[in-house]
Amino acid sequence: MTIVIGFSFVVLLTLIITILKWVLLGNIKEGKYPVNSFFYNKKWFFDQLMKLSLQVIGTLYTTLYLQFWFKMLGVKMGKRVEISTVEFISPDLLVTGDECFLADSVSIGASHVRNGYIDIAKTYIGNRSFIGNSAVISPDTRLGNNVLVGVLSKMRSEDLPAKDGTSWFGSPAVFLPKRDVNHDFSSSLTYQPARKLFFQRYAIEFFRVVLPATLFILFASLIANATSYLQVEKDLGDLFIVFPFLYIGAGLLGILITALLKWIIIGRYKPAKKPLWSNYVWRSELVTGVYENFLVLFFLNILTGTPFIKYPLRLLGCKIGKGVCLYTTQITEFDLIKIGDNSVLNDNCTLQTHLFEDRVMKMSYVDIGKECSVGGMAVVLYDSKMEDHSVLEPLSVLMKNETLPANTSFVGAPAIRC
Repeated sequence: MTIVIGFSFVVLLTLIITILKWVLLGNIKEGKYPVNSFFYNKKWFFDQLMKLSLQVIGTLYTTLYLQFWFKMLGVKMGKRVEISTVEFISPDLLVTGDECFLADSVSIGASHVRNGYIDIAKTYIGNRSFIGNSAVISPDTRLGNNVLVGVLSKMRSEDLPAKDGTSWFGSPAVFLPKRDVNHDFSSSLTYQPARKLFFQRYAIEFFRVVLPATLFILFASLIANATSYLQVEKDLGDLFIVFPFLYIGAGLLGILITALLKWIIIGRYKPAKKPLWSNYVWRSELVTGVYENFLVLFFLNILTGTPFIKYPLRLLGCKIGKGVCLYTTQITEFDLIKIGDNSVLNDNCTLQTHLFEDRVMKMSYVDIGKECSVGGMAVVLYDSKMEDHSVLEPLSVLMKNETLPANTSFVGAPAIRC
């Protein structure tokens, strides 16, 4: 019964947002609008609803089911497109080709507000183009076919439109003359899967969509029912004392359930390459969905910055030393993380133990030494290492196969020595 409630919650929220979008905004047109206009207020309200969807039904993102909702909102989407947790889109103004990939936390066509006006324009993304994690694609951008925009990258207007087959990285992005290309898996496991793989993926992703919401509702109901039972015998003052212990108990139970699911569904993460259309990737995304959209939202977020957060992460497989301070929960392949004693990971930094390149999930270790510091919103890519006492400044990217020497500081995307 609870899983039906979780499913209904996801469906109803997507329908409500869709209806409000079409009632308030209709078909959004390109142009420049005053910030004191009625249109601006309606657009702002819809943008807040989309941000809310990332928080409340975030597991819908990255799944095949998301495509149906985005098309209902007005996105012009090609075949077999993969969309992860996009931070911003203007639905009617996004046009994608076939088989492109939008990774986690990308911003696509975010409106420019300046000098009292909001500018909105269409964004075009060509066939099989890839937009990396936390990249920013401005309005009125046109990317050709097979274009790659790397992690935390922002292209300059003079480099647009991006030509077919080009690769870009950095802020501002620079042209990459060469990059890794997948030769390990056929297109039947990356771009053009058989129909039976679609059915398998829909089945697994159904649980990715509904399980986190189901667990959240179940645990909230348990706390509410326990409180209702206790209020018969206890006064309001006693309930204020008891309630935090109920919540902590529920949080600890949530940690155990998430860890149990992780070890049953995946086991131990190891360095590997897996094609997008494989059940390993879908099972991994299921675990990530439960972790991010149930455990983090329900309990772990309040533990960030405290000594307690390392214990659930250790239970999930992370190797975390003594005195480590974590202000982030942006970890996925837990067993591939090693953090030395007394290191600090600041707000919203990411230990990126995997990337999807050419629709292949590549996973490997991230090794943080002793007394290191990773700045806010910085990204540490897999197969990289920070030696003892090294510093990666905020909004910086430590590239694959790179090492920060001991007692040094690096900044930028890509990171260079300060």
